[in-house]
Amino acid sequence: LTHLPTGGANQFSKGLRDFLITKGIYEKNPKCAEVIIVNCSPSAFLKKIPSLILILLRKKVFIVARLDGPVFLIRGHDLWADKLFFCFCEKIADLVIFQSTWSKSRCLELGLNGEQTNSCTIINSADTRLFFPEKEKKQLSENSKIRCIISTWSNNWRKGFEYYKWIDQNLNFENFEVIFVGNSELKFENISMLPPMNSGELATIMRTCDLYLTASQNDPCSNSLIEAMACGLFPIVLKDGGHPEIVGDLGA
Repeated sequence: LTHLPTGGANQFSKGLRDFLITKGIYEKNPKCAEVIIVNCSPSAFLKKIPSLILILLRKKVFIVARLDGPVFLIRGHDLWADKLFFCFCEKIADLVIFQSTWSKSRCLELGLNGEQTNSCTIINSADTRLFFPEKEKKQLSENSKIRCIISTWSNNWRKGFEYYKWIDQNLNFENFEVIFVGNSELKFENISMLPPMNSGELATIMRTCDLYLTASQNDPCSNSLIEAMACGLFPIVLKDGGHPEIVGDLGA
């Protein structure tokens, strides 16, 4: 349970693998698998194309595509990756799993053929062995500061850094303490900065906080937001991407 720090796609994939292992239905060797789940993120997808083609040539297997993004909206470039994924989903995948209805809508707008795509929407989940609330939530005293945490693996500007910079310069830090965990090209003056942490370390520090803040843009289904909520934190989110679907009536 002490995985090295990684991004959301890897976090989710490892959690799903461990869950399937506990159910006794995980097959490590793809040549022996009856169902193959393909995570459609550029780096992972491109590495697996040769082996996937060999498997498809050998026998018919049920292919599930977990569609991320759209990548173009998250990164501001790499539309080619979305087009590649759409083609894979339409021509090869037997089922496509969207992480949010927002993500599905944006993929359809960018050209995914919904009539050729058998799909469903399943929001991500946190590893509850690591991300769980404190048994007794600490009570704020009159003089104690409200602790907020921000976490992101990517230093992409669209992860909300414009907003975090404004908070760093304008928030009343006599009443609030803000912790940033992850990678950042910005050097904050008032927000405490910590390097990326593995899941166990991140969960531990989350449980010491009161609020979770994310201002990421075009984020289809934020794993870090889901993990923070699993730790019992009150979410404050940018009304964008899949955030509203995740928090529902529980956040601001």
